[in-house]
Amino acid sequence: MPTPSPADQYWELTTSTITHGGETLHHLRATRAIPEQGVAAGTLGGWVSPQAQLSDGAWVADSAKVLGSVVVTRHALVCGRAEVRDKAQVSGPVIISDDAVVSDSVTIDADKGATVSGRAHMSDHATLFEQAQISGRATISDDALLSGQSMVSEQAHVGDSAQLTGHARVMGAAQVNGNARVHNCLVTGAAQVTDAALVSDSAQILGSAIVSGRAQVGGSARIFGNATVDGTAKINGSARIFDHAHVEGDAHICDYAQVGASAHISGAAFIAGNAHISGHSVIRGRAHISDSAVIINHANITLPQHILTVAPLGPAHASATLFRTADGHCLVIGSWHGTVDQLAEYGMNPEELQGLTTIAAARIKAWSP
Repeated sequence: MPTPSPADQYWELTTSTITHGGETLHHLRATRAIPEQGVAAGTLGGWVSPQAQLSDGAWVADSAKVLGSVVVTRHALVCGRAEVRDKAQVSGPVIISDDAVVSDSVTIDADKGATVSGRAHMSDHATLFEQAQISGRATISDDALLSGQSMVSEQAHVGDSAQLTGHARVMGAAQVNGNARVHNCLVTGAAQVTDAALVSDSAQILGSAIVSGRAQVGGSARIFGNATVDGTAKINGSARIFDHAHVEGDAHICDYAQVGASAHISGAAFIAGNAHISGHSVIRGRAHISDSAVIINHANITLPQHILTVAPLGPAHASATLFRTADGHCLVIGSWHGTVDQLAEYGMNPEELQGLTTIAAARIKAWSP
């Protein structure tokens, strides 16, 4: 180990040794007080390899171990039963504690105080900056990068070349892989964000949802249940995608729109407003759905003219949605749904009944080849 100058020297390796990981480690002892660590002269610390570099007020405490060609510097603290090994570099007011392991060629360079705790494990070429925190049984590997005030906890995993920035939080058994970027938002449960997907703002990916491809999820959108979003789809605003819904292609869902059940949205479909899509609906092509449209059952919508919304109707100011299905059409008014021929069941006044029937019949006829 390079020997610090006498003015900088504040520790020594005693003759007391243990063998760990195939290396002989020496008990560390402070030769003078280290105020920033609360260490008095003569205090015994953890166990350190002669090949390791310890400088600039850094300290190894308790039964922590530093082995290999590790560099620990600039007031960093390794304590508890933590291990830092191989060629890892730890710099800044970082705290590595509990049973955490930092290995391989990991870089932690955090001027604002990052922490690695619990049974967390950082490995490969992973990087930790600023005030990022890793805890629980979380694993960070490959070329993953965490910065800002991002947090990874519980049994979550961040790997490949994924990046967490801002106030990103990855929790539960969630995974962020590939070249995915997560900024400020929450990914939890068994959710996955992978490939080149971007999740930002106040968005939340929950449950067993998967966001992949080059999909973008932002605003205060929520993806949950077993929903999947991929391709170059964009989900933003306060949109909700849930159940077994699948959104792909260049589809764009925004505002307060909701897509659930087993609905499949693809192509360049655009869904906005307070639209609700459910059932086994298939929305694709250049479909445009907005306002308070309600799409259920086996809708088959590929063009803007495959849907018609009429409102308000009756004293309840209800909204009627007519749309094409795989075998004809469906009309939805409030909690009622049926065909135009069954419209009289709804009980609207004769004038509105006649007007809606005429408009709907004309639109249905326009769908014919």
